[in-house]
Amino acid sequence: MQWPLVGRDSALESILGEVRAGTGVAILGPAGVGKSRLLHEMAAQVDRSGLNLFTTVASASMSSVPFAPFAELLPPEATHDRLAMLGFARQALKERAKRGRVLVAIDDAHHLDQLSLAFLVSIVGSGFATVTLTARTGTPMAPDLVGLWVNGVMRRVDVAALDRSASQTLVASRLGELTEALEEELWGLSRGNPLVLHEIIEGAVGVSITRNDQGLWQKSGSLAKSARLLDLVGSRLKDMDDDLKPAMDAIAVGAPFSASLARATLGPDLERLEEMSLVSWTDRGGQTLLAPAHPLYGEILKANMGEARIKSAYERLAEAAARIGVENVFDPVQAAIWQLNSDQTLSEEVALEGAKQALIRHDAELAVDFLTPFEGASDRSGVLLATALSFLQEFAEAEEILAGLDPADPELIAECASQRARNLGYGLGRVDTAREVLELAISAVANPNLEARLRSESALISATVGDFGSAIESSERVIADSRLPESAKAAAYVTATVALTMRGDLTRMNQIIDAAFDSAAAARGSQPLAEHQIGVMYFNSLVSAGQIDKALEPGIKGRDAGPMSVAWASLEAMAHAVQGTLWTAEAVTVRALKLYEQGDPFGLELQSRGLLASIRGQLNLANAGEALDGVTSEGLSPRLGVWVDRGRAWVEVAKGNIEEGARLAAAGGRRAIEGDHAVWGAYALHDAVRLGYPELVIEDLRRIDSSRGAHLIELMRQHAEGLIDEDLEALHGVAVSFGRAGGWLFAAECYAQTSVLFSASDQESEAVRSAALSAAWESMCEEPATPALRNRSKGLSERELEVGLDAAAGESSPEIAEARFISRRTVDNHLRSVYRKLGVGGREDLAALFSDVIARRRLTRPT
Repeated sequence: MQWPLVGRDSALESILGEVRAGTGVAILGPAGVGKSRLLHEMAAQVDRSGLNLFTTVASASMSSVPFAPFAELLPPEATHDRLAMLGFARQALKERAKRGRVLVAIDDAHHLDQLSLAFLVSIVGSGFATVTLTARTGTPMAPDLVGLWVNGVMRRVDVAALDRSASQTLVASRLGELTEALEEELWGLSRGNPLVLHEIIEGAVGVSITRNDQGLWQKSGSLAKSARLLDLVGSRLKDMDDDLKPAMDAIAVGAPFSASLARATLGPDLERLEEMSLVSWTDRGGQTLLAPAHPLYGEILKANMGEARIKSAYERLAEAAARIGVENVFDPVQAAIWQLNSDQTLSEEVALEGAKQALIRHDAELAVDFLTPFEGASDRSGVLLATALSFLQEFAEAEEILAGLDPADPELIAECASQRARNLGYGLGRVDTAREVLELAISAVANPNLEARLRSESALISATVGDFGSAIESSERVIADSRLPESAKAAAYVTATVALTMRGDLTRMNQIIDAAFDSAAAARGSQPLAEHQIGVMYFNSLVSAGQIDKALEPGIKGRDAGPMSVAWASLEAMAHAVQGTLWTAEAVTVRALKLYEQGDPFGLELQSRGLLASIRGQLNLANAGEALDGVTSEGLSPRLGVWVDRGRAWVEVAKGNIEEGARLAAAGGRRAIEGDHAVWGAYALHDAVRLGYPELVIEDLRRIDSSRGAHLIELMRQHAEGLIDEDLEALHGVAVSFGRAGGWLFAAECYAQTSVLFSASDQESEAVRSAALSAAWESMCEEPATPALRNRSKGLSERELEVGLDAAAGESSPEIAEARFISRRTVDNHLRSVYRKLGVGGREDLAALFSDVIARRRLTRPT
């Protein structure tokens, strides 16, 4: 029976208040104090109020199964990217949130696996979901979980045992009147722990708790062998009949069970276990599942089972899963783990479905473990095993498996060819062989839909070595063919957006981007990465278009869906580097490099290493070269070589070899452009301009077509031309445009170079103005230390610039004095000096001079 909630009104009211306000809550306390009951009561009230409710439970028996508590949110297909998978799950929650904010209620969060915990951390504070969880104190917990309440991200609510008065009320609500001796015994054993009271009373009523002649409940035998909850539960399990123990063993190591699996595994024992209240049914994700009546039952049993009993339980479960079919098991990964741990190769289907789900949850090692016993059993298992190996960067071993397969089914031919081509092209760098594999598959499948998908795959692989012309032509044909399904079109849109972005054809990119996102969303089941790939390219195109601020907005289309982690991190770091927020760029790139430890199926690690070296070079750090130790661009594809070349160039700059750095950047830019990577090549060429050697690259920059929306690339050419011609008016216009495009560092450098040219022509007042504008834009950045900034003409002092910018922003002298901890008189003295040096008449002129910087400062530093 359901006991009433006693002594928790205040805690429940507090939790409900926080949740309704959108604040997450962590309900913490020792075992048995009623955390789960509080969570359920809160969820019930919230559910009645119309908030979208998502409830789940983590358990010790499922803690080895990745993402098990959130399995219903997963995409139907595996992705190469862990964050892409997490992004899909986030998107699934966001879809629910369209009907109103989602409340995610997680019981026993201390049992969450690492991937589930990462997902939980990502949705806390997301804006579309509020998280409430329970966790057991006195149990080791992951630092990321503890950090949620320690760092104030969630409100912590501690639940302690009931006081004696509340404990008496709870007991009376169940028993009615009882003797003082029984009440004293119950208090002594439970000390207010509701679970202990529940277990004692429900297990003892009619046995060692009976009615006396006056109708009062009294103690008539031993209530427990120990005062500890675990001992009490353990003693209850020890009283179980021996013939039931194998069934309960299976529950301990495998629960929760679907109804089908429960019947197949337990047979007639199921009814007896229900009668003894050792198991109970619960609803989760629309399924009715069987689990121990209390989690501690399973934990205690498993802790006291030897290896032989555990293996026997796994064998029983694996045989039942193979018998009823993996589709009837709650979680395919769970079933595959049973089979693996039982040392039996019972069902290839169980292994395949478990491996698919393991890859979706980004546990490639687990997928390999599932499939290895079935290696050679079928082409299906071979393709999936090779996919898992490529996730682990075991490209040669994956190729050996794939090359030995000879599937007959067209769908499997296409799947095998796609995976083999990706493995060859991205992993082993054998692009020509990859294209040959796809051409052979195209001739073999005799299916227009599959042919279109394979041609898009070939075009995308070709694009990695700069063959963007054929990539665009191929993808445009597929996009225009109304007979083809969305899966083929989504793949074509991926190829098109990559090629158009890297060529700088942003006019065409803008024409197709909405349709590309729509197609990718429609094909999410078969092309789960497409939305993320298109989102990454959209971000890249915004930077090239000179819309860096928009690109870095949190809500940018494609970004919040959780794009491919390393590609996304690299591009975000690139944008921050252009902006000049270099420490942020450095941190994002370091994070990207850590992600490569989990896999690099697209072979992008050198891109991030080169980027990191270039960022540290612009910060003038002594360790700039560490990221490229032993690396050269020789033999690399353009998409990698240009970043290695940029990194090596800035490493030389950090050593003081500025001219050598400019020459390396120029050579790297030319190689990239020869490989059709015009946009990234322009970045390298522009490095030479920033370093003061525009004559090295001007003709190369002029050969890049920046007339199709690549505004930032156009500015790079204008920057070089202005320096060569010493056209000070043109350079001023370029610097203004860089700043408005979000390229704050470029603006600061261009103004700095302009100030030097003004000084050389004895126009000191203009030199000071340009130097001041350079310093103003630099103040928006994060400690850049590039040669252009170090060499600029003398302008305002640091304090004069601060005061001048404050005044230009409309702050009064008293407000500036208070904020800067200086006197008003000092503020006014600084302002007079600023007016004199800059040749302006007062605050209005100052505001006009710094208007672009002030506008950006207001956007990025809201009050």
